[in-house]
Amino acid sequence: MATMKANPPPSFECSWGADPVNRRSIFLIMTSIPDNSFPEIVKMLRHPDPAVRRASADVIGCFGPSKQPFLKLITRSAMPSLIEALKDVNQDVRRSAEEALKKIDPEAAAKAGLK
Repeated sequence: MATMKANPPPSFECSWGADPVNRRSIFLIMTSIPDNSFPEIVKMLRHPDPAVRRASADVIGCFGPSKQPFLKLITRSAMPSLIEALKDVNQDVRRSAEEALKKIDPEAAAKAGLK
């Protein structure tokens, strides 16, 4: 089973952020998930560890601004889970979910009241 590379492909538009804990979580997610397993990343939004939930939302958001139709399709499929993550008990998770939603569909996020 192949795994994703530690270095994102050129079409992967993302800011890895300054938080070393979040960077580590994102790295672990990106290197431990088999190729074509985006649904597994979405499932991590329900992980018991808030750092993993936050990193999952960040990873999903990194795919959001892609111009590639396939990536747009799979990130839009994550929107219901991200909307649910807006209710997370952890403020960082909520903030990451909000940012991911804004990247995936800025118009829909604005209509939903996200600034």
